[in-house]
Amino acid sequence: MVSVDGWDYEGNAYVLIIVYLMGFLAFSMGFLGCYQATRHKHTNENVPHVPEVTLIKYCTKLLRVICIGICACQLILFAHATSVPSTALNVPIYDSVNRPLAGMIMTTFGFATNFHPSFRHLFGAAMVGLIAFDTVSEVHYLSILMCAAKGIVCSPIAGVTTAELQNYMLRDFIAIVLELWALLQVAYLCLSVGCCFSRYTQRQLSITNPYSNVRDLLTKYHPEINFKHSV
Repeated sequence: MVSVDGWDYEGNAYVLIIVYLMGFLAFSMGFLGCYQATRHKHTNENVPHVPEVTLIKYCTKLLRVICIGICACQLILFAHATSVPSTALNVPIYDSVNRPLAGMIMTTFGFATNFHPSFRHLFGAAMVGLIAFDTVSEVHYLSILMCAAKGIVCSPIAGVTTAELQNYMLRDFIAIVLELWALLQVAYLCLSVGCCFSRYTQRQLSITNPYSNVRDLLTKYHPEINFKHSV
């Protein structure tokens, strides 16, 4: 639970800036880890493709892990939305079932970024939308808390406690970090793989089937042939 005692909109803006910076920091650390893993792999193994392909594969795997985290955040929202009494009127979109369902559907594009450029574009646009929506959502929950501190009821949903609202704000913060991280990750993939077309074939970018051409097969069955590349 996050404590918001004494917060106002100005203080919340600074917190959001820190959250955005954490997203950039997470991307930087993740990319550095992928780069180091690529160097280690090409230094110690006989890899049949250029280092950039290995780096792209590591970044793709990391993006899928991030997507799982984003889906987990959406499941928290889904649990909240399904707990809203059916008698509640004028339920805000922030608390409706449509929000987590749409979020999970859009996040699934992140598992197909190595298939076609359109998936990378759709996923990037989806992350921009989710970041904006979660930011507004966090401010929305803060406004309800500020109303409650003044003894005013601003939420149309009865029975929502202060602790629950604070938890939803924390969920929004975590989701923003993950979504910004995913956005930067897919932006790198767009630059490295291609925005309008892929510089590498789908089989070359495949994580489950790395043997994409004759040279790969020769390396697999004849390791004495050296196709090593340096980073």
